[in-house]
Amino acid sequence: MAKSMTSQLNPDPAWGEAICRELRDNAFNGRVGQELRSEADDLRIWTLRLAPGSFQPRP
Repeated sequence: MAKSMTSQLNPDPAWGEAICRELRDNAFNGRVGQELRSEADDLRIWTLRLAPGSFQPRP
């Protein structure tokens, strides 16, 4: 990802400060799920299971 993405990252303040801060702090974290299932040069397939109202914890 290009560094300029941080200037475009503008989370909704209604999400609350903690979630907005976590989003900004992890903007360049490539881990988006619990388990990496498959990977190619330009594609990653992850397993992601979330309960209603929850969000992905940081690794």
